[in-house]
Amino acid sequence: MSLAWPIFDGTYRITWITAERPVIKRIELVNFMSHERTVIEPSDGLTVLIGPNNCGKSAFVAALQILCHNAKSNYVLRHGEKKCEIIVETDDGHVIQWSRKKSGSPKYLIDDQEFDRLKGGTPDELHEILKLGKVACEKDQFDVHFGEQKSPVFLLNDSGKASAQFFASSSDAIRLVEMQDHHKGKVRDAKRDQARLTAEKNRISEALEHLSPLTEIESKLVECESKFAEIKELENSIEQAEIIIRAIQDVSLNLLWHEATTECLSAISPPPSLDDEDHLAGHIATTSGVEMIYSQSTESAAALQRLTPLPEMQDLNAPTELVESLQASGRTLGELSALKDALLSLQSPPTIENESTLKTLVTQFNNAESAWAIRAKKTSVLDRLKASPEFDDQSPLQSLLQRSLEITETVSAADKSIAAIESQFESLNSELANWVKENPNCPTCGGETKVDQLLAGGHQHD
Repeated sequence: MSLAWPIFDGTYRITWITAERPVIKRIELVNFMSHERTVIEPSDGLTVLIGPNNCGKSAFVAALQILCHNAKSNYVLRHGEKKCEIIVETDDGHVIQWSRKKSGSPKYLIDDQEFDRLKGGTPDELHEILKLGKVACEKDQFDVHFGEQKSPVFLLNDSGKASAQFFASSSDAIRLVEMQDHHKGKVRDAKRDQARLTAEKNRISEALEHLSPLTEIESKLVECESKFAEIKELENSIEQAEIIIRAIQDVSLNLLWHEATTECLSAISPPPSLDDEDHLAGHIATTSGVEMIYSQSTESAAALQRLTPLPEMQDLNAPTELVESLQASGRTLGELSALKDALLSLQSPPTIENESTLKTLVTQFNNAESAWAIRAKKTSVLDRLKASPEFDDQSPLQSLLQRSLEITETVSAADKSIAAIESQFESLNSELANWVKENPNCPTCGGETKVDQLLAGGHQHD
């Protein structure tokens, strides 16, 4: 049950009795009377609206009355605006919106469902949610939820017969008794809280009395801190003075040492004087120059002794031709390596009924590949050859030429092996072409088989 009654000096007190009724947790007025946009969120139990006269307190009660009864509302639109709204949210999740334009009748929007053309009435869903409608007693209706500022308290301006009729027939009479009991309980709680707060106040006052010397203690503490800072400054000054004293002591010791040194040196007689020192200086400079030239000559002689005499130039045509032949062989090996990579990229052919021929071809190809790898290892020594040195003695060159001839024979043998491998490869290509002719379609996917596809990387299945 909710009540909104005026109390002292225009102040309104709103009380929510929550037995079997929802609690309004938010009220928003938009362009309603003096409120451009105002939101209040009532607390549980009692909410009091306070403020000076004509600040808009009564507008909230009028807004709730209009929302609940759809009362006359052609005066509530804020001056200069086109539409005013009253929006209420309850604690159980309902949202009710009443709105009215400058020209038109009021409308309700309850939980996103619109209600219009009410002809002064209200939707049934409104009172099912808020339960703030008037109480009907025979032919009369009583508004037990709102009291206006200029009207007496509920039923005081009615006859005794009307009051008796209301309390005899209204099902909400028990709610008024509950409200009275509720307020009595709140008064008891308030008195108990007052007693508790009074005791707490007394306890705090006693504690403050015990803590009253803290002011004097604080001033003494400040004075102590100031003296402590002065002591720290004096300690720093003492440390600086000690450093200066140690420095003075060090200077005094150095002074004594220098004085003793001076005294000792004063007892030494001066060296004898020479008649003419210029010719001695010239001899010394000449001797130093001779020693430097001798040292440089010795180092140059030692370096020249370590040098080997230059060899005589021989005919370089044969080594040049050999190197060119080796380079050509290297290029041939590169081409064969590329061919081998192409062959290695071939995929295994699909399984067929007669695969003995293909197994034989694969075995022969693997043997040829192994032979080629052996030849490649043997010919890899060509990459490690360096430019032939020049020697006076021709025996190392003859040995190198002999070695070159042996390498040439090895390369020739490798060329023969490569020719054999190429011949075998051609044979394999021929056999592969024959196999393609015999098997024009792939036995796995049924697609066309081509030699170039098989050599390029295998037949691709869709």
